[in-house]
Amino acid sequence: MAADSFSEISSNSWFSRIASSFKGILTGILLIIVSIVLLSWNEGRAVKRYKTLKEGAGAVVSIDSAQVDPSREGQLVHTSGTAVTTDTPSDSEFGISTHALKLTRQVEMYQWKESKSKDTQKKLGGSTETVTTYKYTKEWNTRPVRSDNFQELEGHRNPAEMRFTNSSFKASPVTVGGFTLTPSQVDMIGGAQALPFPSDYKVPSHIGESHLSPTELYIGKDPANPAIGDLKVSFAMVPEQSISLVAAQVQDSFQPYRTKVGGTINLLQSGTYSADAMIQVAQDNNKIMTWALRAGGLLLMFIGFNLLMGPLSVLADVVPFIGNIVGIGTAIVAMMLTAIAGLITIAVAWIVFRPVLAISLLLISGGVIYMIFKQAKSAKA
Repeated sequence: MAADSFSEISSNSWFSRIASSFKGILTGILLIIVSIVLLSWNEGRAVKRYKTLKEGAGAVVSIDSAQVDPSREGQLVHTSGTAVTTDTPSDSEFGISTHALKLTRQVEMYQWKESKSKDTQKKLGGSTETVTTYKYTKEWNTRPVRSDNFQELEGHRNPAEMRFTNSSFKASPVTVGGFTLTPSQVDMIGGAQALPFPSDYKVPSHIGESHLSPTELYIGKDPANPAIGDLKVSFAMVPEQSISLVAAQVQDSFQPYRTKVGGTINLLQSGTYSADAMIQVAQDNNKIMTWALRAGGLLLMFIGFNLLMGPLSVLADVVPFIGNIVGIGTAIVAMMLTAIAGLITIAVAWIVFRPVLAISLLLISGGVIYMIFKQAKSAKA
């Protein structure tokens, strides 16, 4: 991996920092509003998904995939079987084909990548000096990296686009017993395996100069010394396999099942699983997504409160040591405010769905507020 770098030094006066910090207040308010909307929406989404899956668990019936039972039309059904196809998906551009459920082309291009780091030092009087270091590395990437906005474009230009890109070729039809899967359901089937090039494979003439190995086609002059714009192409396939599915039976196929609460169920897993096991996995995934979005919303809220109090630490930066102390203090306050506002937002969002949990969260928030005021009174005493 090749790399080079350069640094820039910039200064920011105390007055310009104060102006920027006051502008940051508007950004902080916007982030807090966005976080409140995100947290509220996430709680509603989580409850809706939970109720959707719970309703599905009570309505699903297991069927034999060998033949279609018209009496199950429109019902939420569970079935297991082997996904097979008579098709041979192919990539005509490279002349590769295989008997499989899916064929995927994976392309990487050798490119420049810019990364930067900043080291800011506070000066007496409130000004700052920032050293920004830009580092350029050559890396393989599956997507084009735009070099137009590089700080140092000279010597670090990337091709505007890739000659060949990632592609997927699905078999059609793909069946499980007497049923035919939709293209979106075929996409849900995993278990991709590397597909070697045939021993008698001949590289198409339009590819240009290239070097072939059993599992990879290198497009360029020298694989040992890659140049910017060189490509690596490989293939993978998803073989015929056992799958389990929970969805609505629609004629001889499956569609997402719509529940009374307005959610949909369209589950597919590789392997043989019961309906209960599949719905439990979906519930677990719902919990993971819920906590991930909660963490993201609370982080946005913390950043927002920190920006609101940004002017305080900048004003104190006339003496850097004092400014650092004030900055730590405002971060702690922002964390407390985030805990209070976040819990209240989540509680209010859950009042309609789970009043007991909502009231519990409100009581916790009230306890946090009480502890803050009690601590403040102790400090004054």
